Amino acid sequence: MSDSTMTTLVRAFAAMLGLHVRYAQREAANDAGRVVGALMLVVAGAVLGLFGLLFAHLALMDHLTTLMPRSRAVLVVAGGDFSLAMMLLLVARARLRKPVLVETRAMVRRTMATLTEP
Repeated sequence: MSDSTMTTLVRAFAAMLGLHVRYAQREAANDAGRVVGALMLVVAGAVLGLFGLLFAHLALMDHLTTLMPRSRAVLVVAGGDFSLAMMLLLVARARLRKPVLVETRAMVRRTMATLTEP
């Protein structure tokens, strides 16, 4: 193989590698935005939920203690809180489930398959 052919191959490889890096950086920025957005939603939901739950606790406890013993009223309110917390966690998990850099991985696989073909 001549030096000019080798130089051309190295340049082509460097150009492809540069393209992959730029694509991965762009995709990573998009994924980071998705993760940050999900975390912001979790924090906002938690803060608003805590204020809402505080007032709901007060009202519900006041109402339930007139109908049943205090210990049973506390269990009813705690069960509702747990259910709400599980729903919030499932929504956050669903938002974070998507794999990171999917398109970049696929592009690298295609490139490697092309380079290793006989």
